[in-house]
Amino acid sequence: MKKRTLALLMAALMVLGLLSACGGAAPDAAAAPASEAAPAEEAAEPEAAAPAGEIETADASAAEGSAAEEAEEPEEKGEFVAAPAELPVAEGARFSYFVELPGYMSMFNVNSYSDVPAWAKAVEMTGVDMDFTIVNMESLQTTFSLMAASGDFTDMIAGASSQYSSTEQMMEDGAAIDLMEYKDQMPNYWNVLDYYDDYKTVAITQDGYMPEAITIADDYRVQGGLQIRKDWLDDMGAELPTTFDELHDVLLAFTNDYGADHALLLTGSTQMQGSALVGGFGSCGFEGADTTANMFVMDGEVKNGFTVDGYKDYLEMLAQWFSEGIIARDFATESNDPWTSNADRYISSGNAGVWTSQSDNMDSNQMTGQDLNPDFKIAPMAQITLDGEKFHFADSSVGANAMGKNVSITEDCEDVDTALAWLDFWYTDEGIKLANYGIEGESWEYNAEGKPELTDLVLNNDQFPMISFATTYYTLACVPTLQDYHRQDRAYTEANLAAMELWTETADDLYTLPSQVELTSDENSEYSVLWSDIATYAATEVFKFVMGEYNFDEDWDNFIGQIEDMGLQDCIDIYQGAYDRYVEAYGV
Repeated sequence: MKKRTLALLMAALMVLGLLSACGGAAPDAAAAPASEAAPAEEAAEPEAAAPAGEIETADASAAEGSAAEEAEEPEEKGEFVAAPAELPVAEGARFSYFVELPGYMSMFNVNSYSDVPAWAKAVEMTGVDMDFTIVNMESLQTTFSLMAASGDFTDMIAGASSQYSSTEQMMEDGAAIDLMEYKDQMPNYWNVLDYYDDYKTVAITQDGYMPEAITIADDYRVQGGLQIRKDWLDDMGAELPTTFDELHDVLLAFTNDYGADHALLLTGSTQMQGSALVGGFGSCGFEGADTTANMFVMDGEVKNGFTVDGYKDYLEMLAQWFSEGIIARDFATESNDPWTSNADRYISSGNAGVWTSQSDNMDSNQMTGQDLNPDFKIAPMAQITLDGEKFHFADSSVGANAMGKNVSITEDCEDVDTALAWLDFWYTDEGIKLANYGIEGESWEYNAEGKPELTDLVLNNDQFPMISFATTYYTLACVPTLQDYHRQDRAYTEANLAAMELWTETADDLYTLPSQVELTSDENSEYSVLWSDIATYAATEVFKFVMGEYNFDEDWDNFIGQIEDMGLQDCIDIYQGAYDRYVEAYGV
């Protein structure tokens, strides 16, 4: 019971890595990083996905790449082989290092990465130690801003690009040197980058700079999506809805027959996480005043979520559903902050019918729901689209699931050569294993196939209420590396894995604005002024359409006209120019 309670309390600490909303985070930054439960209802089994590549150990032979049968198909790659490390990197070297540590780790007496077991092993192997400047999510921005203002940077910084609107400003401030100038000194990093070459659009800027050594994930999948009360659906004798009309009928029954006052769970926003549902109308929509840009791209043209016809159609559908009680009367005033865990509270109490969440939350929510109702079951749903085709607003398939750090060497570093060698170590066979799995014989061992595999010390440790806590403790989340994306798969239930497979196979990132689309400093300054006013205004207005205060026939054109007068087209043009530069630079 203690473990169950802790799991529920900590669930709020998970940032929902769901389907991408719209473009517009600091574009130069790559996206940074199951308790026991009754297994959730499994998804209808989708077609088998192609097996993901695994990180091969140095003493294994790489499979020979074979030419495709069709001339137009690219040559197949063999398995990736990481080179062995040359150790030690240095003798007694020491650097200063600015890095974020999740605040929850203090519960386990971890206040610095030097407190985790694998760090001592890293120092022993490399001969390099760090003086950490540790920040948490709440203090990160303020502490970094003070450091930048002083002009006195640590030798290395994890995540500096996330604090800047442009690489140009980051390098001008001295928060990063250009790693492209030291390519020959990072052979192992380039070994990884050449194999996973899609990541070059993340690692190398449009101007040819490389400000950070980045974490590269060896696979991709959508980790979250739509979920539904399967026990209610079964009781109705209904199938999973695949059209908006079917979804309406199911939600109305959940409202009227099962007492769900949040049949469609919306909190503080007129849409669900990651453009769910609204993306089925061909728009990324608008998630609220904090949205940095509701832009997407279709056939090379940057579009805005407000002005495509599908967004109005989506809001009209919501307005009808609101009038029927499918959406809670107070949804507009509810917090949509994931740290408040409002969603989990409504789901497990039996007040929600359809929502978005990560796959591993299915188990914890179902477990809690079964405390009140033993028949409580959750199942994943595919995204619904008007044309019945794939959902095109998933996270970018390059970088979205890489969960490690991206690290820069600053101009204040006096021993760049050793810093480069230390970063390069994390892309060797030994470095990849240490970063991903921790210490051999404790947190990992080789399985029957000769592959590294996390042990129950990580995957089934009652000290840690969530797997993410255990991996932060036993592995090294503070370094850039090649991430084994499937290292935790043994901890997932079959239902978790089936859910992610379903969401991945029924969605892609065709319309998602690539995260590498970067505004210049001047563009960002102009855009920020315009967009701030537009977003603030729109955040209040869209609620009024859904809640019936505005009439679509009479007021919609006025709303669009107002945001256009506030400079919406200028915002679109700025992003179009940035996207065109991206296409030209990377030849995509």
